Amino acid sequence: MLNIAICDDTREDITKCSALISEYREKHPEIDIKSNSFDGAESMLFSLDRDDKYDLFLLDILMPEMNGIDLGKKIRDRYPDAALVYMTTSEDYAVDAYSVYAFQYLVKPLTRADFFKMLDAFIMMNDEQTSMSMAVKTAEGTETVFFNTISHLECRGHVIFFTLTNGRTITTSHIRVPFLTYAAPLLKDDRFISPHKSFVVTLDCVAKLSAADFRMLGGEIVPISRNNYTDVKHDYLDHISAKNSREG
Repeated sequence: MLNIAICDDTREDITKCSALISEYREKHPEIDIKSNSFDGAESMLFSLDRDDKYDLFLLDILMPEMNGIDLGKKIRDRYPDAALVYMTTSEDYAVDAYSVYAFQYLVKPLTRADFFKMLDAFIMMNDEQTSMSMAVKTAEGTETVFFNTISHLECRGHVIFFTLTNGRTITTSHIRVPFLTYAAPLLKDDRFISPHKSFVVTLDCVAKLSAADFRMLGGEIVPISRNNYTDVKHDYLDHISAKNSREG
């Protein structure tokens, strides 16, 4: 899970930042993302006094009651490893921002490209699971596919079709090993399960379990073999329960 705290005294900027986080969450359903917003340093510090935990702080620099640099110093006193990202309309404060070891510095108005690039970098640096990947050989060459970008796999005629969370499909070259042998690195990760001999799915990308199949978040239908159904249902419900506990 990624918990993000936004602190900005301008409502429009909070709305923009929150909208970008929501858009990123939709693009990456495999990542649990939550965010809270604060309209000033005092309300954010009150949240920290309650021992609310955040992984990433998005801080405006120019705020009336306490500027973002001083707020960052107070956050650092409590959480030395906290990731601070500063947002401001001027680049004049960049040096001050890095004096508190800011992770990044974003100039307003925030752009989707810069904001998403920042989140990608933070997640890649801090979440061990997101750095896991496999090399996939295609007709165009070898492509690195990160586990957290995979929705599901299907094997047809010794060719594997990777469906990614963004809807893109990657088609492998002809494989020379059994499908489940090829998919073994994924199946060692408890985010993945094989409901059918020709499919592997990411449990975080399942929208619904029915009596015969999974409905994926992208709308695709993945069959569940009758012999596997009891075990698959048990694993899926355990995954949902664990996920709800983490979010609770």
